[in-house]
Amino acid sequence: MHSADLLLITLLALTLPGVHGGKVLVFPVDGSHWVNMRILVEELHSRGHSVTVVRAAASWYIKEKSPHYTAITVHGAGGHNEEFFISLVSRLLQIQREGRSAWTRFSLDMELKERFSEMHKNTSEMVSQMLEDQELMQSLRDTEYDLVLADPAAGDEIAAAFAQLPQKVIWRYTGDRPTTLGNNTRLVSWMPQNDLLGHPKTRVFVSHGGTNGIYEAIYHGVPILGLPLIFDQHDNLQRMKAKGAAKVVDIATLDRHIFLQTLQEVLHDPSYRMNMQRLSRLHRDQPMKPLDRALFWIEFVMRNKGAAHLRTESYRMPWYSYHSVDVIGVLLAAVLLIILIIIAVISPQTHREAPGGEKQRQDKMKPNTLWSIPIVLFMAPLMFIGSLCHGGKVLVFPLEGSHWVNMEVLIKAIHARGHMLTVVRTDKSWYIKEKSPYYTSITVPVTKAIDEEFVKEALKFLLDLERGKSSMLNFFKMQLKMFSKMAEAHAMVVEAATNMITDQKLMKTIKESQYDMILSDPAWGTGILLAHHLQLPLVYNVRWITSGEGHFAIAPSPISYIPVTGSGLSDKMTFRERVKNMLFYILALYIDRFVIKPNYQAFCDQFFNPKVDFNDLVQTADLWLNRVDFVFEFPRPTMPNIIYMGGFQCKPAENLPEDLEEFVQSSGEHGVILMSLGSFVSELTNDLADEIAAAFAQLPQKVIWRYTGDRPTTLGNNTRLVSWMPQNDLLGHPKTRAAVLHGGTNGVQEAIYHGVPVLGFPLFFDQYDNLLRLKERGGTRILSLGTLDRHIFLQTLQEVLHDPSYRMNMQRLSRLHRDQPMKPLDRALFWIEFVMRNKGAAHLRTESYRMPWYSYHSVDIIGVLLAAVLLIILIIIAVIRYLCCRVCFKRKLKHE
Repeated sequence: MHSADLLLITLLALTLPGVHGGKVLVFPVDGSHWVNMRILVEELHSRGHSVTVVRAAASWYIKEKSPHYTAITVHGAGGHNEEFFISLVSRLLQIQREGRSAWTRFSLDMELKERFSEMHKNTSEMVSQMLEDQELMQSLRDTEYDLVLADPAAGDEIAAAFAQLPQKVIWRYTGDRPTTLGNNTRLVSWMPQNDLLGHPKTRVFVSHGGTNGIYEAIYHGVPILGLPLIFDQHDNLQRMKAKGAAKVVDIATLDRHIFLQTLQEVLHDPSYRMNMQRLSRLHRDQPMKPLDRALFWIEFVMRNKGAAHLRTESYRMPWYSYHSVDVIGVLLAAVLLIILIIIAVISPQTHREAPGGEKQRQDKMKPNTLWSIPIVLFMAPLMFIGSLCHGGKVLVFPLEGSHWVNMEVLIKAIHARGHMLTVVRTDKSWYIKEKSPYYTSITVPVTKAIDEEFVKEALKFLLDLERGKSSMLNFFKMQLKMFSKMAEAHAMVVEAATNMITDQKLMKTIKESQYDMILSDPAWGTGILLAHHLQLPLVYNVRWITSGEGHFAIAPSPISYIPVTGSGLSDKMTFRERVKNMLFYILALYIDRFVIKPNYQAFCDQFFNPKVDFNDLVQTADLWLNRVDFVFEFPRPTMPNIIYMGGFQCKPAENLPEDLEEFVQSSGEHGVILMSLGSFVSELTNDLADEIAAAFAQLPQKVIWRYTGDRPTTLGNNTRLVSWMPQNDLLGHPKTRAAVLHGGTNGVQEAIYHGVPVLGFPLFFDQYDNLLRLKERGGTRILSLGTLDRHIFLQTLQEVLHDPSYRMNMQRLSRLHRDQPMKPLDRALFWIEFVMRNKGAAHLRTESYRMPWYSYHSVDIIGVLLAAVLLIILIIIAVIRYLCCRVCFKRKLKHE
């Protein structure tokens, strides 16, 4: 209800910290809403919190005296009128039964809206009355509340049908006793509905479709016969009908025969009870009870003085910015201008072209490089914009590099729960070992693969480019090489999938193994293809998919405030930045459609069906275990089947090796600094390494630097070079003062977990974006390798070391990250086993992936409505012109 929202916004300033024996100010809504709110109020009271409820003097549900709360009664016109709703329902039933005109129904709807408007007006007056009551407001401030909790906001025929049933009937009914009432029916003015629904002898629930009754029926697995009347009741029952757990009867056409026939169908068709019991199992199969989850987050808000980090920036934006209407308009105008310029330039040249010249140029263009031309043309302007399951079997499709580090943590945890895992790897794998105590492996032969040397070569080139040792032309060449390698990598993935699916012996072994699910890293598409072929439930360990960041494929992702990876933008964008973000988004779409997807789509066409679209297959995963935490990530829309497990690899620090502990302890009160640029960047250019080493040498802190290159000539006695370090354990050591990191997700999340401030050196991929998110939260400073020297490095590092805000902000993020009802790894394991127990999680998957883009964005609907409006306007204009002509014609005749 908007009235309660207004109360919440008005009085939010009253909230102050505290969680143990907190004080909660409650603004409820009358009627059935209070039934829900009262449960929360009573549970908060039982947890030791002091609860005060604000009610209107005219309230007809909320009592002034209660053992669970104290009440503040506000006199005035606020509150709902019970008599109005009783009268409304009665008139609505009469209209439906008597088949009155649509105008009568419309008049009733307008009266309802008028009454709601009146209620909101009364609520506003009640708020004004409270704010003007200085004594009351002072009392509220003095009480120092921790939290504001608000709520936004045919008898004879039925009786005759009941009389023909062998079952007993309990009917909550207070009207005149139906003349056709049978001996098997008992009328009551009140019933313990939840207890009756949970009774083993209850067969069917005849319900109006209110939310409370629906959820109680789901909880107890009782099928429903629905008689919707008003508000959301019809929508609620339609959802149950779509799940095969209810039948819906129209009050307007109801008679004893229809009612009896429908009720007998629900009673005797076992599918209704089976479907309802399946929903009951799914509803109860949760890691936390819903009430416990609600109470946790209420107390979370009290502990942390709010939850602003979970709120998106969308509410600050006008509609045209939110939907990127302004950006699209500018880009379309720019495209049109470019087309006109090209036409103007080409037209004079057409007559000068030598015969056969065009064909000669086309012959020189190799087909496999055609896709790269638009990429180069597109990137050029971007440069100027700115820089419980028992012994399950799991088939795993991982990815190399740091992705495997994450997947291995999950594999070990799944193995520890008693499940059997089989990991699919290629014969050219350089991270994933063939033998392990935690899994068995299937090795698939491939002819080529991206190896470690290529990655190191690419990184060296990027470092040279940053340091000004490579030209912009070389940059574009390197970009084309990267795109080419990307296409090759996905071709290799498809080759591996092809080798598997055509190996009949292997496929027979896999099918006979009867795996319960596939766990896949969707940055490579092998697991996606094999899951469809084997018809197995599919779970992603995901941050990236084949086309980019995973959220963009499955969740609503307004480009207006959700930055595209690589754009280097935050969720607070200017118009110019939103244009840049849109261009990056278009580039990502182009690369996906023309570089990546063709490899996978060719596989689908060959082995499945030309109608099977690879992008649709990506979205058919049952669950997306996303390596994201909104303490770190910008808030954004999400989906029910996205389970967040950001920081799942983090854990408390363990003891350091003896020699390393001795070095750390020797730092005294100054502490230590860590530096690691990840698994791939273990060495730097000599000049860069010398500058960093020279800066470290001027610090009183000890430094542990993961580095395997030539020993820097400026290395100080306080710096120790290592080829490997126990990064998590060092970050968790009490003497660690700061960490110099490249911005990889794992390192950033470990720094957040342990509350250690960061100095960032982003190189490629998502590293700058990760560090930017941390910078927005005040936990890091970012340096560019292109302009780095010892003075800049030393000055920035000293700022991170000595400005207490960096450590305070990181420790705040650490508290927020750890303040969860479940550990991220436990949450991931629960949902993995959920999929095994329930043979998937299709009920959490939306239908959006089945829709064409124009339907998803309602372009077709908007087009039809605009056409209809235009037609009406034209008709009105035509009628006006006709009438004007007639008037003019008559005047002319009179004049003559």
